[in-house]
Amino acid sequence: MAYPWSPNSTWVDGSGGGTPVSAARLNNLEAGVKAAAAQGVSSTPPGSPVDGMIWRLPASAGSGVYWFFIYDSSQATNKWVFMGGPPLSGEVVTQETTTSTTYAALATAGPSVVIPRSGDYEITTAMYGRHSVSGGQVFMSYDIGGTGAVDADAVQVDEATAGNGVHVCRFRVKALTAVTLTSKYKLITAGTATFKDRSIKALPIRII
Repeated sequence: MAYPWSPNSTWVDGSGGGTPVSAARLNNLEAGVKAAAAQGVSSTPPGSPVDGMIWRLPASAGSGVYWFFIYDSSQATNKWVFMGGPPLSGEVVTQETTTSTTYAALATAGPSVVIPRSGDYEITTAMYGRHSVSGGQVFMSYDIGGTGAVDADAVQVDEATAGNGVHVCRFRVKALTAVTLTSKYKLITAGTATFKDRSIKALPIRII
């Protein structure tokens, strides 16, 4: 974390420069040096934030994903604004099938991402999908914690000719709590849906 700092003295060379040493001046200097050198990482934001304060969040430290935020009090809510860092992501490339007409996991569950804090996020889902029947549809959506997947969040393939699959992707902005997003799949029209190259990514916009 880094903190804004303002000097409280204008120093002048020489013993007669009119800038006497005092505890207040030295303490201010020490605090500024400490803040400028701060390299901390925290899963919670700094207390008593002020505009311009920087916070580094280990979004998924085990995967090397760190996010940088800047505090902006002008935001109506979610005042920590994203500055940079890679997305959280999950991927399953294995080709698998389902005949379920309600959202369900495939043999290899997921992929999934764990949202670390409440806020507004960009969620991107992508897949290769195909249906065994002309005119059939295949869907990939995601559970939000214990809330089941819905079509409003889905990326889908509408099969014009049986067996002709395509790669597709979908982008959405979602207000989320700290929660796990887990991909689920279904088809419409009886038959077999085939999926592969499944992925989900999450990138913050503003968080609490």
